[in-house]
Amino acid sequence: MRFTLLLSSLLFVLSLGASTRVFAQLPGEECSTMTLDQCVTEAQTLIGDDAQLQRAIAMLRHACNRSHGEGCRLLGELFIVGRGVRQEPERAAIFLGTSCDQGNQRACFDLARLLATGQGVREDMTRAARLMSDACNTGVASACIELARRLRDGDGMPADAERAGRLLSDACDGGAGDACMSLASMSSTDVARATSLYARACEAGVAEACTEHAAALRDGRGCERDVARAAQVLTRACDEGDLTACNHLGIMFEDGEGVTQDVNRAFTLYRQACAGQVALGCSNVARFVETGVVGEPNPHGAAELYRRACEAGAAVACTNLGLMLEEGAPGVERNPNEARVLHQRGCDGGSQLGCYQLALVLDEAIGGARDSRRAIELLRQACAGGVAASCVALGGHLETGRGVRQDLAEAGRLYADACRRGDLAGCVNLGSLQEEGRGQAADPTAASRLFEHACTGGELIGCTRLGLLLQNGTGVVADPARAVALFTQACDGGELRGCNSLGFMYERGLGLAAADVAQARAFYTRACEGGVLRGCSNLGGMVLRGDPMNPANPAAAADLFRRACEGRTGVGCANLAALYDSGSGVPRDPTRAQQLRAQACAAGYVRSCP
Repeated sequence: MRFTLLLSSLLFVLSLGASTRVFAQLPGEECSTMTLDQCVTEAQTLIGDDAQLQRAIAMLRHACNRSHGEGCRLLGELFIVGRGVRQEPERAAIFLGTSCDQGNQRACFDLARLLATGQGVREDMTRAARLMSDACNTGVASACIELARRLRDGDGMPADAERAGRLLSDACDGGAGDACMSLASMSSTDVARATSLYARACEAGVAEACTEHAAALRDGRGCERDVARAAQVLTRACDEGDLTACNHLGIMFEDGEGVTQDVNRAFTLYRQACAGQVALGCSNVARFVETGVVGEPNPHGAAELYRRACEAGAAVACTNLGLMLEEGAPGVERNPNEARVLHQRGCDGGSQLGCYQLALVLDEAIGGARDSRRAIELLRQACAGGVAASCVALGGHLETGRGVRQDLAEAGRLYADACRRGDLAGCVNLGSLQEEGRGQAADPTAASRLFEHACTGGELIGCTRLGLLLQNGTGVVADPARAVALFTQACDGGELRGCNSLGFMYERGLGLAAADVAQARAFYTRACEGGVLRGCSNLGGMVLRGDPMNPANPAAAADLFRRACEGRTGVGCANLAALYDSGSGVPRDPTRAQQLRAQACAAGYVRSCP
């Protein structure tokens, strides 16, 4: 029988596989008044205390040298991780082999894991599988879970999903929460069963399973939706140390879902998660820091947090940092090239929002060359992945035929899908198609309901569109006074098409006690300066005619019409053509007038068409 001298510990041990006895001199007399079981139990209570760790190791050596299997096992585990001793898988294997030979099945399982990977011993998957199976059969749940994983994946042994399921089911029924958790991950196609298994694992004390169970409760996935219960389960998981649960709980407090809304509590939970290296927690802290939800806005600090979270694998943080770099912010230099790279990284990391933002920069040639074909592919991907705004953008391409064959019916379906998911811009766009009967039968009444829904939800273009229907009595009973109220709501909120429409009402005194040309001119000016070119054309009309406070100015009117026309606003081209016909404000030029009428027709102003 061959012996190996281990000088570093003054231990003499036998080679692995033989009946092995370990001898050493105990430093001090730690266990002189205890049984070996008591000695090991006392050592276990000391292992968690760094100040007492060497004392615990000495006690375990004492027990192991006297053939106490659990003492050898615990000592082997310390050599695996290098806690209190130098990390030495070879020595760990010897201690675990000694314990396993004495019938300690937990040690046999630990040894099997070394054999399966070749750590400290020659790789031997056949023996590892036998040891795992024996340990599992004697009730070591962790051995059943590991064996089941390898059987499921065909890792080092022939795949056998059915046997893997049986092993996990038996361990789960025996109260092993980790087995219930693993079985739930294998039951993804049976959502109700997976949810039930996560609940069982949670009850067995697996905090990560509580997080999964809470997500199912929040979403009504495989169980009745119960957001209040979801918050309770997340609180438990967070308190038990699952910092991912803290992040999810923060989202619930931020949104006021299942709990009373409390952004300060949300921020505390996000910071707790971030401190525990949960990348999404850091990304959420960055959102609060960027916008000043708690405290003053700090874009520079937010960018640093986003970058940290992005580097740690939070794809959405890459996307958010990309958005900051697209425009720049105080302390954050604009960098569209890096923004494009970050959106790509976010998309590659699984953030469908990142794919959507990447599509936008590709389509608009931000940070590099335009690639509309790839942009449309990404919009399809992000739309299918749940980003409603991407469905709206894709619908816009299909509605106009930009970069893709025009398909109004498909555009309508995409808008409807986005609207159902809560994207109010989708509701407005669908309403526009319904109002005008494009891609579907005209139904202005249905359109009015969509515009009303969008307006009520804060999408101000919906207010403008509903106001236009009420102004003209299209699909609804005419109500100019309410139209004025809606246009005012939109304009006050920065929706400048509402300002243009409000200018029209004030110019003509519709829905008001009397016309007010000064107010009309002010609203048209605001719309025009904000890029609403129809407002430029309407303002040009007022400037051309003049009013008691402002004399007519055909040259200035021509400039306003030209601005509108250059932006492909048909009525602006038509108005400018009339000036060239008459020579008012511009040199008379019938040929130029004819060209402008052709432009007006091409832009959709049918009155200028032959």
